[in-house]
Amino acid sequence: MASSSGGDRSARPVGRAELLPGVSDPRLLAAYAAAQPWLRRSYVTGLGIGYARKGGRPTRELALSVHVSKRLPDGELSARQRFPRTLLGVRVDVVQANLRPHLSQEEVQARRRTAAIPLRPGVLLKTEGGDLGTVALMVRGRTSGENYVLGAGHVMLQSGTTVFQPNSSAAKRLTISVEQVERSLGDAGIASYTGRAAENRPYGTDLVIGRVRDVRLDDRLTMSGAFSGLTVGKVDWVGQKPITYADGLTLNVPGFQLRPVTEGDSLTQPGDSGALWFDRFGAAVGINVGGKDDTAVAIEGDEADSTPWAFACHLVKMMDQLDVEL
Repeated sequence: MASSSGGDRSARPVGRAELLPGVSDPRLLAAYAAAQPWLRRSYVTGLGIGYARKGGRPTRELALSVHVSKRLPDGELSARQRFPRTLLGVRVDVVQANLRPHLSQEEVQARRRTAAIPLRPGVLLKTEGGDLGTVALMVRGRTSGENYVLGAGHVMLQSGTTVFQPNSSAAKRLTISVEQVERSLGDAGIASYTGRAAENRPYGTDLVIGRVRDVRLDDRLTMSGAFSGLTVGKVDWVGQKPITYADGLTLNVPGFQLRPVTEGDSLTQPGDSGALWFDRFGAAVGINVGGKDDTAVAIEGDEADSTPWAFACHLVKMMDQLDVEL
């Protein structure tokens, strides 16, 4: 089974079965648990349960899906680097997939959003350092009762970071102060704000977000991104991907992967980090982290898998950890 070469990675594991919402088959859960040591390999970029792929397209067979930085022929791999074709009776599917957090450091004037009134999911956030992200949700502290903006952890970085909405007049920009960033179970943070009306109606829609739920395989979800606008994806993988933060800490972030519903469509762009993934009934499901940053190569006669994808972290557990609610 093809993978790529490289050493071990020291990353804090997050591999409990409860972080695989939507997967109940005990065989799949057992194989997923047994494969956790593979996440320590530096070339493994994700581990989860998803639909096995053939010729670059998904089949209907659920497999243990291992994502690697580059697929190589078996002849170029050592015995230790090869993955077994099955684990505990479950097929092992190796996929080339590199995650790039969707964070833009460029000032692209044509894409800037002016300060949104009311503040809502899908509008742009910017750090003092110039990094761009997207508002996920407007939430309230369960204990504190305070109002917060929920967004991506790798945009908000840490408590005390100042985030704002770009505006032609600096005096009119909305300043937001990061209160807490949660990285042990995902990639999210909350920031306090004052003086701005807010609502949970994603930008570009008339739908109001009324609840939060766990993801399910085959979910059809919509994202409202500050740069991509509205895009639609289908969930085909649930697992965890290692993410290295600006401070050098690498964590295995639980989440799910989506691919376009319509072939040829894109899903996310830089600046969409933090964007909300939600269903057509107004249930929020995940926070966009990043997406595909490579073109897969053909291995052993398979066609190259050039389909774009996006990765999001689970919203239910992130909101529990941050002690917030809608």
